[in-house]
Amino acid sequence: MRNASGWEAGETRELLRTRIFRVVEQSFRTPGGQWVSRQTVVHPGAVAIMPFLSERDVILVRQFRPSAGTTMIEVPAGTLEGGEAPEVCARRELEEETGFRAGRMESLGKLRSCPGFCSETLYLFRASDLSKVEAAGDEDEFVERLIVPFREALEMCLDGRIEDSKTLAIFLRCILRDGRLPL
Repeated sequence: MRNASGWEAGETRELLRTRIFRVVEQSFRTPGGQWVSRQTVVHPGAVAIMPFLSERDVILVRQFRPSAGTTMIEVPAGTLEGGEAPEVCARRELEEETGFRAGRMESLGKLRSCPGFCSETLYLFRASDLSKVEAAGDEDEFVERLIVPFREALEMCLDGRIEDSKTLAIFLRCILRDGRLPL
């Protein structure tokens, strides 16, 4: 079956299955007729949330990321579970990671995190009208909540203290959607 770019999909075989993702190898016939194989991390998708505690303050999280080998500052985020709708996941993750519930959850669209090798789609949300709740959290997550003025968090994006791509993207989406910087 040829897709819009003229590549024809062939056989797919699973190389690895983990709790969260799979790695597959798939063969393709290029528009020039050559057969090639590509490996893909098949991911269920994820969400990222920009929680506005007030018009000027946002909630970020700091957590150790073993694959990066460092502690990172990010927006709250998480993986979709078994057919879960993105907004349902965003609401769950916001509560688990920050201890706040959103009265309003707005979609900021979606993006592909690493399309060169991963199928993950990230659904972006802006949360507001937050109220404090008991945060259950995941047993294997150790997340520190940070309340930061939006402008200071933006400076962290610009000076490299924030390196996480989904966090950088959601800052951009918030600014472009609003057409201005929050106070």
